[in-house]
Amino acid sequence: MQLSEDNSLLATHKTRHVDLVTRLKRFNELTKPRQTALLLFTGIGTYIASTGFQKIIWNHLAFLVGMTYLTVSGTTILNMVFDRDIDKEMGRTKKRPIPQGIVHVKEATAVGLALIILGIAGAAYWLNTITAMVLFAGTFFDLPIYTIWLKRRHRYSIIFGGIAGGMPALAGRTAVIGRIDLIGILLVVFISTWVPIHILTLAIVYQDDYDKVGVPMWPVQVGNDATLRFIAFSSVIAALTILYTAVLFNVYLPVLLLFSVSSTWLIYLCLKNLYDPTISRNWTIFKFASIYMSMAFFFLPFHP
Repeated sequence: MQLSEDNSLLATHKTRHVDLVTRLKRFNELTKPRQTALLLFTGIGTYIASTGFQKIIWNHLAFLVGMTYLTVSGTTILNMVFDRDIDKEMGRTKKRPIPQGIVHVKEATAVGLALIILGIAGAAYWLNTITAMVLFAGTFFDLPIYTIWLKRRHRYSIIFGGIAGGMPALAGRTAVIGRIDLIGILLVVFISTWVPIHILTLAIVYQDDYDKVGVPMWPVQVGNDATLRFIAFSSVIAALTILYTAVLFNVYLPVLLLFSVSSTWLIYLCLKNLYDPTISRNWTIFKFASIYMSMAFFFLPFHP
């Protein structure tokens, strides 16, 4: 009898353990891990570029990564909460945990808010007030401005989403120097103009989904031609901005050449797609844009 009871308790314990692991995986899905990882990478790259490899304070960098992760993850979860109605109708998003009903709205809201509060408060305590304000600005531009106010009203909402996306990189800068400077602003401009390249190439492919749910993405509101022109324009501004930033960081000459070649290639792809658009090239731009962003923040720290 005792053995039977022990086995029953063990089985119950294992079930609870599996349930906890499953729940954590579901909440991890709500944070959009790939997107969050890329945003964290921009903050890390900027931090190291601002300190130099020899002057990295590793526990300080760890606090930056941790607080940025909490704030970005919480913001993304709340985005999922607000967009649950349209996510349910779109083929690309209908399998997310909230539309499927496997994560409750109240639970997701509580977790999202808690992560944001912890992230911003932790940044103010362990980093500095300016960095905490920058992380708060990221949440503010993303949630009230982009998601709640503009996303379902105007195509230019993507610009404010881009500004929100630039805040982790700016946080990486302010965590080191304690203020907002020209380099920090340029990095926000770079990411803000990179975002349309990344998002709108995807929106062209999935424009029927956006049209169905009434989200006025560029392809839906003004057509593919105008969207491709905006993508090409954004690629030029993004390329010029990151090149100027690299010069201000005084990166090594081979790195500057790499930036120049990759930036030229991005502009070429976007212009080529403008005059001879194909789905294949559209996907190539989408994929290369991610590589381009990662490369930029990986190589910015390579300077004297």
